[in-house]
Amino acid sequence: MPMRGITALAGARNESPQYPASVGLPEQHRPSVVPLVTGAFAVLMAWLAAGSAAAQINFDPAAYKAMASASSSQSIPPGTRITRDNWTQYRKFLPIGVQALFSGRYLFHMGSDPGFAIEVGPTIHIPLPKKVVSDSEKYSGQVRLKDIPGGGKAPAGYVAGMPFPNPTEPDLAYKIIYNNWYRWYPFVQSFHSHTNLVDRFQNLFYQLSQTTYWRLSHLSDDNYPVNMPYANGYSLNSRFFILAPEQSKYTTELEMLHDDPTVVPELYVFLPSLRRSLRLSSAARCAPLLGTDYTGDDGAGISVTSPGLFRIELLGEYKILGLLHEDPVAREKNETFLIKSSVPGWPTPQDGKWELRDTYIVALYPLPELGTNYCYGVRIVYIDRETWDNYYFDLYDAGHKLWKTEWLFTYPMDIGEGEKAITNNNTSTMLDLQNSHATAVVETNYTLDKNAPADLQDAATWAFPGSLGQIMR
Repeated sequence: MPMRGITALAGARNESPQYPASVGLPEQHRPSVVPLVTGAFAVLMAWLAAGSAAAQINFDPAAYKAMASASSSQSIPPGTRITRDNWTQYRKFLPIGVQALFSGRYLFHMGSDPGFAIEVGPTIHIPLPKKVVSDSEKYSGQVRLKDIPGGGKAPAGYVAGMPFPNPTEPDLAYKIIYNNWYRWYPFVQSFHSHTNLVDRFQNLFYQLSQTTYWRLSHLSDDNYPVNMPYANGYSLNSRFFILAPEQSKYTTELEMLHDDPTVVPELYVFLPSLRRSLRLSSAARCAPLLGTDYTGDDGAGISVTSPGLFRIELLGEYKILGLLHEDPVAREKNETFLIKSSVPGWPTPQDGKWELRDTYIVALYPLPELGTNYCYGVRIVYIDRETWDNYYFDLYDAGHKLWKTEWLFTYPMDIGEGEKAITNNNTSTMLDLQNSHATAVVETNYTLDKNAPADLQDAATWAFPGSLGQIMR
């Protein structure tokens, strides 16, 4: 997932990128910032006007239910190439956000360049880690859903593995979301996030961060206990440490997810200008952070940070095109993605073949417990049936107009003992379709568990707010 920070630093996003020599940034991740070409200003302004005047897409459950059912015989043969010219033939296999990009209704739109093409390959099986399977068999029989105040639901009796490995009605939608919420994570994973912020004029601001996640409870990871003795009610903590540009260096955000799904995450930030840390209010979960198009509640790569505060509805199970087998070498190169284009961050065919995945599409509606100012009116999550990983989001505003769309593409990586699994090693892009701004992220130098930096394996220190006092000392 992308680096995030605090709202107070958001004004820097159109500055030229700086690359401290100490970072040792690979050449392919040093994008140049080219001033907008002049001479066709009238054409540009007409383009902008067309984008702002276009009819926006409203949330409509029928649009999702028109997709290709997972139980149908409908399919796309491997070798198919989907472009702007033929996309309508395959729209029932495309997420609504991707359909919006092909439709031309927004300033961000698919071009005719070959880089925008979707090349379809065969569907490839991605098994869950053996430890997850064995823990699911051992513990899932004791898990049940309980009603909680405010109208939500939460699992009771959950220990480890998948809480609902073969979910059925009643309450199927809630079981799917909690499978996603508790999907497999290693104890620790750390990587570099190369983040490109792109505005409607294709100005670019670059930032580099070290991102770390710690799973503290409900672990299905060999050589670690199910629950860390210092977890203290937290399930997944995240740390985002800025390395570049220089003016933001050392800014660090810590996000702490409670095991109780009705409690909003705790957010802390270290400000190098003050040489101190602050705890942010719970409202910060909806603030645009460090000028990106993500909010605190888009964090951790899961469906939502507090699922107990939502009414959850299953829109159906469909065959959806996703990119879950990226080329692990090509994906680390900026030229693999159309960063400065009419769809910033779109993956070119060099990134890998798309495949049809059996996918649950789930709608989350905020309950009154969240108040009237929650970020989104509807959050749509696309969850892979085999891995329980979410790989698309459609985000609608309070008026139920399409606001943002996000994709997270990945590949099964080595996790030891000859196994491969999907974890949080994503390339991702969040597009703000209403304001024509994008955040595109490429992750590199990915390590997990015993291969992660030695200091970060000390989660008792670095996964908690006390560690922020050690920065710059």
